[in-house]
Amino acid sequence: MIYSDVVYVGGVVVRVDVEDFVELLEKARAESPDIMVIHSISGLLSKSHIYLFSYGGITFYFKSNHEIDEIKIDIEASEIKSSYTL
Repeated sequence: MIYSDVVYVGGVVVRVDVEDFVELLEKARAESPDIMVIHSISGLLSKSHIYLFSYGGITFYFKSNHEIDEIKIDIEASEIKSSYTL
């Protein structure tokens, strides 16, 4: 696993639910095994797990109140910065 202080997200960003995220990720990794999933925890009082990956020029992401064990994380980021609210 790679660790990063900050990951900057830009361009087209699409929020999906966890089922769609997993389905899109499986499809993306079947076509391109080098697709990487980024994970970060955000929030002060209420922690949210944010997962994202980029495929076809679009960044897909979802938030969860708990960690999703079935998703292989490639990059653990301390913070994700975006011009969008994630």
